[in-house]
Amino acid sequence: MPSPQDYQENTPEALTFKQLQQLQKQVKRPKSRVRASGWVVRRLLRVLTKPFRIIFRPKVIDFGAIATVVPSQTYQLGEFTINWQGADTQKPYLYINHADNPSKIIWHTPAGQNFIAGAKVHLEIIEERGSVEIDENRKSQFPNQTVDRIEEAGDFLVIFGRLQESRSQGESAQYALYFRTSGSKQLDFYLHIIGDDINLAQLRFATSADEHFYGFGEQFSRIDCKGYEVRIVTEEGGIGRGDPAPKP
Repeated sequence: MPSPQDYQENTPEALTFKQLQQLQKQVKRPKSRVRASGWVVRRLLRVLTKPFRIIFRPKVIDFGAIATVVPSQTYQLGEFTINWQGADTQKPYLYINHADNPSKIIWHTPAGQNFIAGAKVHLEIIEERGSVEIDENRKSQFPNQTVDRIEEAGDFLVIFGRLQESRSQGESAQYALYFRTSGSKQLDFYLHIIGDDINLAQLRFATSADEHFYGFGEQFSRIDCKGYEVRIVTEEGGIGRGDPAPKP
């Protein structure tokens, strides 16, 4: 993992997408243990204990606070306008418009709450006859966010800040959220968190009442997944189908 000193020295002007991909390769993945078992007794025990594991399993990182010294500013990236409502407001948040309809907000974060969080987790993965069961053991979480500075760097807009652990006097980590246009209709982002063993990231945003979410692979429950937790396990990722490597 890069050190905080490396983080400070790598100015946005020097970072390219290739370098960002190299940084991504250095990120620590969640520690996990994979077990394959066909034993009927183990399967029966998992079925019987599943309700208790669901009750005590944390679904998402807790909502946290947001603090900033950065005043409200507006930034232009291609046809996108990124608006930061900052220290001069009671509830800081970020929202984005597009030139096709400047009065419409196409994406925004919850006002007065964190929109980036992290956690340290350990995963236990059980695979049996093509089915995958994942138990997540969360060791600590970092829900409280600061926005320390926002910088324009060529084609990038970069938001820098820190994440603070939920317990008092806990650890902290630095983060950088990069925005960059990819054509006139697409805005790409990349989130990089630097912190010892932080291997889970969360990006929160608000939705409008008429917005819906479909897809997420083959499902046998519901069509519109808005308001539900949808657990997705990605396998293969296009290997052998023309893509050079799996993609997130």
